[in-house]
Amino acid sequence: MKTVLFPAIALLTLVVVLNGCNLEKEIDVPLPDYEEKLVVECYLEEGKPYRMALTESVSYFEGPRLPVVNDAEVTINHGASRIRLNYAVDVDTVYRKAYNYMSNSQASASKGEMYKLEVKDPKGRTVTASARFLPKVAIESVEWRFNKDDFAFLLVKFEDDPSLTNYYRFQIHKDSLNKRDFCGCMYYRH
Repeated sequence: MKTVLFPAIALLTLVVVLNGCNLEKEIDVPLPDYEEKLVVECYLEEGKPYRMALTESVSYFEGPRLPVVNDAEVTINHGASRIRLNYAVDVDTVYRKAYNYMSNSQASASKGEMYKLEVKDPKGRTVTASARFLPKVAIESVEWRFNKDDFAFLLVKFEDDPSLTNYYRFQIHKDSLNKRDFCGCMYYRH
């Protein structure tokens, strides 16, 4: 009886002591004022108009919202061309993307030529970026397999020039084969 009583008393004492401790403490962490930044999402797609989404970042502690910037100067320069993108809302229902700046000019894939984006807003903030069209990669074959749990994997074969330091991003979003949805992304660097 003595051997059972001692551990029980020790355990009860430990619970009382720990319960009496105040293990919560509120800490005030001083944070700097949040500064909104410009957020740019722009794609160059051959044969499609130049389109871009321009918004502002939002503080982590703020409620969800999408602050659209509608009064910026936006240009894309390539070669001797200077294309101005004007504020106009465009929704791409096929790829489920929305844009708020666009041009009637269509992008042409000038291989190797640099495209430079410049964004300036009335608050004095600027964003610059550059990109170029890369040669298309010829896909030799695509093979998919399913396991017993309806998970799938894809094997995509293509030939890569080993003398180039380049990167590929391959995404699969949706497939109508057997009414299954695929979602995946593969990065490849030679």
